[in-house]
Parts: sequence; structure tokens; C-alpha cells
Amino acid sequence: MEPLFFEPFLREQIWGGRQLGSVLGKPLPNEGWYGESWEISAHPFHVSQVKGGRFEGWSLTELWSAFKRELWGEGREPPEEFPWLIKFLDCRDYLSVQVHPDDALAGILCPPEKGKFEVWTVVEAEPGAKIFAGLKAGVNPDELRDALQRKEPETCLHELTPRVGDVVVMPPGTVHSAGGGVLVAEVQTPSDATFRLYDWNRTDRNGLPRPLHIEEALRAINWDQGPCSVVKPREIYRDTGAVGELLVEGPTFVLRRWILSPGAGLLISRHMLAVWLVLLGSGELLVGDSAFPMNRGDSVLIPGSCPHARWKSTSPGRAILLSCHPV
Repeated sequence: MEPLFFEPFLREQIWGGRQLGSVLGKPLPNEGWYGESWEISAHPFHVSQVKGGRFEGWSLTELWSAFKRELWGEGREPPEEFPWLIKFLDCRDYLSVQVHPDDALAGILCPPEKGKFEVWTVVEAEPGAKIFAGLKAGVNPDELRDALQRKEPETCLHELTPRVGDVVVMPPGTVHSAGGGVLVAEVQTPSDATFRLYDWNRTDRNGLPRPLHIEEALRAINWDQGPCSVVKPREIYRDTGAVGELLVEGPTFVLRRWILSPGAGLLISRHMLAVWLVLLGSGELLVGDSAFPMNRGDSVLIPGSCPHARWKSTSPGRAILLSCHPV
């Protein structure tokens, strides 16, 4: 099968900004704050549509139903549903202080949603930006309730100063937020289950506060987890002009980062399903006699049955790619 490109779904959010367009080249409308670009999704809230090629107009769920084995590639049996949700987030203002449930609690509180395991990779960060990831060590439910009543939940949260390239893993049960001008790539299990603890005293365009889900969130929090740290990448590949790093081995995906010098090439088809994102720079995806230009912010699904596909950097500076493969 050929590489598959999808139309991004641009989602307005009260905390969003304009960097999805100005930095990543997404076709934003002239007005509005956009917080999310759903790049590749089979979640019912939005199912991605193929852009270009012989499958143009097909939905990802249609493709998965018809060509699951060809998409998945070699190895174990493919899952019943496409296993990931790939996004970019532009956190101009702060996300609500929130938590995602695990599978068991999602099945009780918000079926048919599932639990959510997510990984953020920082693409851009303005001075003063923050990521809150996990509770400070030892925080208990009473302390968090008290902080919420005082409208000071951040006093209970572990604060990180994001730098470009930082990677933060947030399993289900992690209290988190981000804002102040941080742009991230998010790879997650396909769920939209979110319980808000606090929304920074904001109102929507109608002057109304967004709903909170404090009791559900308190049930969803993993009180034993404590603060989250920035991932320490491990080098796994080095060749002329190219370095590969292992970032995360999650429950359903392995995340790697690839750093390429100008003009460098990299084999990116490995007989298994993969999603690749361009975090910096530009290049060409070369498959047979075809060349697909890719720029910063672009994403592509490489089917497991795709013949040899290579990336060739065309950037005057380095290019940085993110790859997602099955475990």
C-alpha cells in the first residue's frame, strides 16, 4: 500500500492560539483560537479522511476495516480498531487542570470511552510557558480539595519549564495542564475522556464556565504516582547524518525521535504500521518512483505493506522526525 496522508481536523479551544498555522502550516480560518490539530484519528468524535492518492476520501475506519492486515504489517494480529490518536496542541492559554481515567474507570464513568495514555513532545515553548505533570509528592485528596476551593490548584502540581524537545509521559490518572505558549505533539491511545478539576476561572464565548468533573477526577487520579519527569532519550541508531533515539515504550506504541543533518537519508518502512511526524525542517518521502514533499507539521501513515520508503532531508538545517510504531 502507498503512504497515506490525511486532512487535519482543526479544533477550536478556549485555551488555543494561532501557532498551528503560523508554525506548523495548518490552514486555520482567519479568526478564532485553535488548540488542536487531529492529525490521524479513528475516534468517533472525528475520523480522519485520506487526502490524495488512490484512497482519497476514504475514512481511516473504512481503511482499517478493509485493509487491516495490509496496514498493520508483519507480526501479531492487528487490533480491532486503529490503536492511536495523533495530535498537535497549541496551548497559548492554560489547559484546564485535568485527568484522564484508566480503562476500568472509563468503562464505569464514561462508556464507551476508554482510558487515555498520552505522551507530549515539546515543539516550541515561549519564555514563561509551563507544563504541570503529576501531583507533588505526598499530596492527598484533602489537600487537593482545599487547593481547589482556594482556586490555587497549581500549589499541588509538579511544575516543569518546557524546552524544545522535552518529552513527558502521562499515564492515566496523571493530573496535568500546560500553557503560556507551548506547542506539543501528542501521541495517545484513542480516547477523549477528560475530567476537569479546575478551569482557571474562565468563561466561554457565551459567558458561561465550562463544566467541571471534580468527583470523577478525584476517583481517576493515581494518588501513588507523584510528579512526572522529563524523559531521558536513549540513543539507538547512528549513521552518517542521522541519529535515532528511543523516547517511550507505552502500552500500545513505541515512540522514537530521528535527527537528520542536511541532505541525510533514512529508511522509514519497517514492514509494520508506522506514523511519522515532521517536528522541524522539511524533506521528501521517497517510495519507488514517487516523491512526497513533507514540511514541518506534516504527518503520514506508512502501511506495513508499503514497499521501501525513505526520507531524504531537504532542510538547510537539521530535520527532526517523530515515529510511532506498535509495541
